[in-house]
Amino acid sequence: MTATTANETVQPRSETVVADSDLLVVSHQYNSFVKSQVDELSKYYNSVTVFARFNKIANIANYLPIKRLRPFCSDVKINDEEEIPENVSVIPVPLIYFPLSFSRRRLGDKHANKVARIIERRDIHFDIIHSHMTWTAGHVGNKLSKRYDVPHVLTVHENREWLYDEIDSNNTKLQNVWREADSLIRVNRADIPKLKEFSEHVEYIPNGFEVGRFEYVPTSEARAQLGIDDDETVLFSLGNLTERKGFQHAIEIIDRLSEDCRYVIGGTGPMESKLRQKAKDNGLSEAMVLLGYVANEDLKYWMSAADVVVHPSYSESFGLVPLEALACGTPVVATRNGGSEEVIVSDDYGRLFDSPEQYAQFTEAVQSVLGQDWDSDILVRYAKNFTIPKICGEIIELHCSLLNSHS
Repeated sequence: MTATTANETVQPRSETVVADSDLLVVSHQYNSFVKSQVDELSKYYNSVTVFARFNKIANIANYLPIKRLRPFCSDVKINDEEEIPENVSVIPVPLIYFPLSFSRRRLGDKHANKVARIIERRDIHFDIIHSHMTWTAGHVGNKLSKRYDVPHVLTVHENREWLYDEIDSNNTKLQNVWREADSLIRVNRADIPKLKEFSEHVEYIPNGFEVGRFEYVPTSEARAQLGIDDDETVLFSLGNLTERKGFQHAIEIIDRLSEDCRYVIGGTGPMESKLRQKAKDNGLSEAMVLLGYVANEDLKYWMSAADVVVHPSYSESFGLVPLEALACGTPVVATRNGGSEEVIVSDDYGRLFDSPEQYAQFTEAVQSVLGQDWDSDILVRYAKNFTIPKICGEIIELHCSLLNSHS
């Protein structure tokens, strides 16, 4: 992979330009990495239509204090607060389902039928489909691909544990999504051989970060912005407050470090009260800060202000948070979770350890990073291998090859 400069759009070869074509995106959201990718791809396409699924039941969290449902509300999953490109149309797809296996198995056809009805009613035209996540978006993409005779690309975003459960399952309908898609994209290299058991057409294209949203800010400037003393040691984590993210284990190692630290976590989720209680039980109530939701414009300051970004997740598909930290010039300590290894490829960018529950390894990794002088320029330069414009340039190349083969 080659580096790109900030705000650079990677223009694919002339034969891959798709200016006269229309893209249909099927997703479970229009937010974060899906939104940034869609918005970049819209620079190449005549139009982009996004179908974003959400659970109508979850919207009761807008009226009742049910934190577990909040991440699934329509206003969280569909980001219409930020500017949407003129040629992008975002269509919410409201569904009703319960988080039970039998309900989720039936959800695929329900999702597909709902999207098909909207397409017919609105007379939506498209030349290629790109779906995100196997079930249910990928199932919808396959159904539409057959019905309208257009190519279908599926990005398999599932974290490692989730993907392996799908592979080991007896869910033929789900696995047929992989068999029947024209091309699969996996965001890490390690899982490609497993997906190739279902399809020969598997490509490695990683996730990317948004230039501007994540960029280097001098540490002293970032700390002044946030009111943090220059001599304070700061560990920062970002993500949903769930057990899988492993933040509960990071709390366990704070008092094992040789220096006093402030541990700051950005994000929301169902484990908030448990994390607060764990910090209290460990005598770290003042040392740990839960920020809640962190506004986009503040993320670069927190990433840049930290001495190290800690990502002790059990399972990931790609190390997006580690990548965003490196884009801000900050080294990373992360678990070998299936995704972080894709970004932290050597000790030049941080440290990896085996499991969030291996506290000795975890502590040693953090201590090692804190004891090293880091060149932010090197970290930022490396991260620019994964900018959204560059990643989308690779996606456009794949789209065009499929469009050419279907013409």
